[in-house]
Amino acid sequence: MRSSTNNYQQDSYVLKLDIKAYFMNMQHHIIYDKMMSFVEKEKTYLGIDYATIEFLLRKTIFNNASNNSRIIRRFQTIINWENRAKIIELIVPKFEGELIQFYGDGSLSIYPSGTAAIECAIEIQMQSQKNITVPLRVGIHIGEILISDGDIFGDGVNLASRIESLGQSGTIMFSEDVFQKIRNNNRFKTQHLGTFEFKNVDKPMQVYVLANEGFPVPKRETITGKLKTSSTKSER
Repeated sequence: MRSSTNNYQQDSYVLKLDIKAYFMNMQHHIIYDKMMSFVEKEKTYLGIDYATIEFLLRKTIFNNASNNSRIIRRFQTIINWENRAKIIELIVPKFEGELIQFYGDGSLSIYPSGTAAIECAIEIQMQSQKNITVPLRVGIHIGEILISDGDIFGDGVNLASRIESLGQSGTIMFSEDVFQKIRNNNRFKTQHLGTFEFKNVDKPMQVYVLANEGFPVPKRETITGKLKTSSTKSER
């Protein structure tokens, strides 16, 4: 990662990925059902007894003092998220990317082109599906960023985060600006999801999703995220 003493401003393709956000707004019983479904599918690779996992998750999720962040930390322990995060650190430079910020539940990285950002997202998602499927979702946008004292700010970050919030496990979503840069690349199949009105964003945004084989394309009616309360989605 870049030294925290270096400060600079530029336009970049920003890739935001997250595991925690996938679960954050769910009710606890829904989280439990999803996590146990995950554990049942992947129990061969988890390395600890299924009954022990069930006990730990039930104890954590249905403890009255538990919040979703605590639940996610338990889940991260079970899936050995720390080691998987190290894999992400190795993948990003392969695509000329720079890991700017790693915050435990996900990361922010920047790339010199839309193609590099999409290819890196594909590799990360493919690695996240090996042995144990990790429910990552990815959002990508190009915009101005400011990196100062190890933190990253700017429209590129804010909009990548809002696009990522629409995703589901395994999705790679991106803005119209990114789509225009990669639309003629025959390695990428894309699907237009519509126009979305995000919180604290003045103008509606067109959002696309990678539709390559093996990558999920969410149904429009299931999409939620950092949207204005009255947000509408058009087919245009």
